[in-house]
Parts: sequence; structure tokens; C-alpha cells
Amino acid sequence: MTQMIYAIAALATVMLLSVSMRHSGVASDQDMYVTEARSRMIGVAREAVEQISRMELPFDEMTDADRVNSYVVFPYVSSAAKLTPSGSFGGCTAMMVNCFDLDDFHDLAMLDLDADGLPYDLTVTVTYVDTLSGAVSMTQTYAKEVTVTVTTGAVRIAGNPVSVSYSRIFAYPTVFEYARGAESLLNRELYQ
Repeated sequence: MTQMIYAIAALATVMLLSVSMRHSGVASDQDMYVTEARSRMIGVAREAVEQISRMELPFDEMTDADRVNSYVVFPYVSSAAKLTPSGSFGGCTAMMVNCFDLDDFHDLAMLDLDADGLPYDLTVTVTYVDTLSGAVSMTQTYAKEVTVTVTTGAVRIAGNPVSVSYSRIFAYPTVFEYARGAESLLNRELYQ
């Protein structure tokens, strides 16, 4: 009888060990899938921010050399308060459609995209940030933060879709805007 109890205990121990190893293998595989998904998604988010950066759009509608009055000279605004209010951000309908300045990307949503077989959604937000600390500002400043968030429902953690964000802060004036603005300064000097 004692041997039977030992045999059953040994069998139960082996079964528990087997289930535990199987569970850790599944958890390890899930971690690998989450890591791979996040890696792809952060690549997508970073590339979207890089694409916005390469477009070399004006910082704001009020600093767009092509849209301001020809008699106004660089830097076009004398105070950050003259820049577009946060409530007026938005306007892009796709990554390069109706995007005339940086804040037009706010609330851009691109759904049902695919990154090497991984379905995802991409959203963009633009906010004013403090020029020194990078903290979100409720008033206009000479710095805007563009944040791209990529979310997928194909991989979930505790039932929630996996999501990653990538941000970059753009300041006014950029080298590109300074070069365009210098032309207005030169023209002003020529005609005085």
C-alpha cells in the first residue's frame, strides 16, 4: 500500500512538473510574439515620424512663407500666441493628403494597415510642448510634439491590444524654415 501511495505521488509530481514546463513554454512563446510585434510596430511608428519630418512642412500656418503676407518678414510671428490654437489642429486625411503644416497631422487615423503580415492601426497626435522641458503645454509655444501610436489586436496582453508610441519634438524655426525666411529678410533689405 505504501508503494502505491509513493507511485501516485510520483505520478502527480511528474504531471505537475510537465504542466508547469508546458505553461512556461507557452508564456515564453507569447513573450516572443509580443516582442516581435512591438519591434515591428515601433519600426512603423518611427518611419511615420521620419516621413513627416522629411516632408519639411512649415511649423505652423502662420509661419508658412507661401501663405503669409509678402510684406511680413521672417520669423513671421512675434509671439507664440499668434500660432494656431490647439483646438484648430488637424486636417490631413491621409499621410500626404491635405497636410500643409505640422499640426495638420493631428488626429490622423489610418486603419487596417499591414506590416509584414501584422495588421495594425496608426494614429497621430500633435500637441504644443514646453520648449525647455518637453512637458505638454496648454498654450501655444515654439515647440510641437508629434506622437505616432501603432496598435494591433493580433497580439494581446491580458486581453488588451498591444500598442506602442514614438514621438519627436519639432521646434520653430527649423534650419529649413530659417533658410526660407532668410530670403524674406534679404528682400526687405533690398527694397528699403
